[in-house]
Amino acid sequence: MNKEDRNKLVKAGFTILRVYEAPSPCIKEMTGEHSWAIKEKFDTKAAMNRAINNINEHEPKMIFE
Repeated sequence: MNKEDRNKLVKAGFTILRVYEAPSPCIKEMTGEHSWAIKEKFDTKAAMNRAINNINEHEPKMIFE
């Protein structure tokens, strides 16, 4: 997904998320064309994966890049 794709999705009402596993597991949310903010931090990768599954099941307007 490139910058233009992300911007089109944001204009359509979607929230773009990214998963980071190192140095500590977290999910980041796109806050601007070139900026990302931490949405949620986790103690373990398993906890992060549970949160990802929950988002995928219950938040249709949130997508992972």
